[in-house]
Amino acid sequence: MLLGWLLAAGSFYYFAVYGLPFATDVAVGGASLIGPDRLLILLGCGVGASATATIAENETTVTIHARLKTRQGDCATSAEVQLDSPLGERRLIDGYDGTEISIDR
Repeated sequence: MLLGWLLAAGSFYYFAVYGLPFATDVAVGGASLIGPDRLLILLGCGVGASATATIAENETTVTIHARLKTRQGDCATSAEVQLDSPLGERRLIDGYDGTEISIDR
């Protein structure tokens, strides 16, 4: 019984200090081309434990929707994304707010 109370108290303390994880959409701060069809996207420190990105491609644009699974105290600053085809001259668009993302080539 004492062990149960200790586990409950420890769990309460952990979640009070670090919070429960949740996922949130974030803006992409920039991108670097690390291969013809690979990008490293910069997310800033969004207190994120893990970053994911979904990609929508067409002939003229590539739209990136970035998401962080966050918890207080964790930080993710970038994520690698694989395109279906080389970026070429297509524009890179942030799915968060529709702005064009600058690319370091």
